[in-house]
Amino acid sequence: MDTNELVRRGANAAISLQRFMLLCRCSFARSQRGQFLHAQQYLNRAVDVLLLLIREYDRDDRAPPPSAITPRRRLEKINPELARQLLAITLHVVACPETALMSLCEQRLRPCAPLLPWNEFTLLRQSLLYHVGETPSVSGQTHAALACRLADSSDS
Repeated sequence: MDTNELVRRGANAAISLQRFMLLCRCSFARSQRGQFLHAQQYLNRAVDVLLLLIREYDRDDRAPPPSAITPRRRLEKINPELARQLLAITLHVVACPETALMSLCEQRLRPCAPLLPWNEFTLLRQSLLYHVGETPSVSGQTHAALACRLADSSDS
């Protein structure tokens, strides 16, 4: 893979991760307003973006690649543990599905793609955790400081 291809792949992945974050944020905002069906649409789209990112970065070479068109197809056979985790998240078995999905994303992708915008990602997840009443482990930072840093990072 040449340098141009690596740069293009990294830029596309960064855009996909930002899209994933936006979908998680929109899902969270809709559910906070009581718009649960609309929130579910955003959450499902975020799952699809996550699966495409996993397909790109965190793929088991022994398993066949997931479908690029329908990333959920044969997922239970290709990666049963991931399928189980995603099913629990999308069925709202966890307290806050958006932060659970973000944690799963970070767990799966951060080791494989350390150059993606993880600081921005972490700030958003911590902000969502704050809103649901789970105090994120942030060294003495207030929610207002987190919000300001998140706003600053999205401007750049």
